[in-house]
Parts: sequence; structure tokens; C-alpha cells
Amino acid sequence: MGVKTEQTGENKTKHLKTVEATIDDNVGMIEEDGNKKDNNSSFSTSETLDSILTKYKLDNNKRRKTETVEKECSLLNGKILLDTLNVFKEKLAILNKTSVEKIERTRKIPLLKVDSIKLDATIKAVQDHVSKHPPHSMSEIARILQAAQICYQETTRKDAKPSKWVESIKCKISLLESKVKLLEKVRAFGKLSAEEKRDAKKYMREVNMLACLHQDTLKL
Repeated sequence: MGVKTEQTGENKTKHLKTVEATIDDNVGMIEEDGNKKDNNSSFSTSETLDSILTKYKLDNNKRRKTETVEKECSLLNGKILLDTLNVFKEKLAILNKTSVEKIERTRKIPLLKVDSIKLDATIKAVQDHVSKHPPHSMSEIARILQAAQICYQETTRKDAKPSKWVESIKCKISLLESKVKLLEKVRAFGKLSAEEKRDAKKYMREVNMLACLHQDTLKL
């Protein structure tokens, strides 16, 4: 009986150890699965491949547009600088041949209306000239500064656009003058071309008269 009792106790101990080992294994598997799920949730995305590619294309297009705008601005600034250099050289050459008393006066420029890009281009034009041809007298310095002012004034000047109203009035006056000349020719029984006859009849109808009636032409 004592032997059976000892064997039964050993069996229970082995069984408990087996159960504990099984529980530890299951807990480990559960933790591993949990980590996998956490990792998957961290790195997974609900976006499809097409949506990712579309987003990449949009970002790439924005980058290209930005680069294009920067390149265009750089080209524009380069053109402005080149034009300013040419104008400055031209104005300075004229001033060097002109006496100080006959140099034209430049207009005053309000601070709010300063064109910073063209002003910077003018300054660079002066720097370029002075580095190549250093002035040796106050007169030369005065002419350089005067040339810079005239250069800036020239490059920022905006040509006034012709008024549409004035152009319209001029066209109407020209048309009326041509009508008067034609009707005077009709009144004088001048020889008319087919086109002139057609125009004369049209003008006379506008005032409810007939070009073929001499008394109507005399009333005009």
C-alpha cells in the first residue's frame, strides 16, 4: 500500500509538471501571435498599390512644377540683368559725351513703387562696370550714378497703352469723312464705281433718302 501511494504521488507530480509546461507553451504562442498582430497593424496599410502610385505621381509632378518655375524665374532674371547691362552701357556712353549741365533730370521714385528685381540688376550693372573701369574722378562717379538712375528709369518705364475710346472715336471720324467725300461726289454728279454707288445708296438709306434723287443729295 505504501508503494502504491508513493507511485500515485509521483504520477500526480509528473502530471502537474506536464500541465504547467503545456500552459507555458500556450502562453508563449499567444504572446508571439499578439506581437505578430501588433507588428502587422503597425506596418500594414489600407491603401492599394494604385493609390500609392497615384500619390507618388502627384508628389513627383509638384516637384517638377516647382523646379520648372524656379528655372523660369532664373531665366527671366538673367534676361533682365542682360537687358539692364546693355541699357546702362548705352546711357553711360551718351553721358560721357554730354556736359553735366545738359544731362536730363530723372524723376523721383516713391519707395512703394520700387522694382526690387530691376533695381538689383541696375546695381549689378554698376558693380560690373566699376570692377572693370574704376572711376578716377568725382565727375566719373557722378556720371556713373546718373547713368544708373536713367537706366533704372528706362527699364521700369511702362509704355502707355492707347485708349480704346480714343481709337473708337478716330475710327468714327474717319468713317464720317469718307461718307462726306462720297456724298459730295454724288452731289457733283461725279463718276462713281460700282462699290461707291453701293456705299452711297447705303448711306442715303440710313437717313431715309435716295442717292438717285438730286434734291435729296442737296439736302445733305
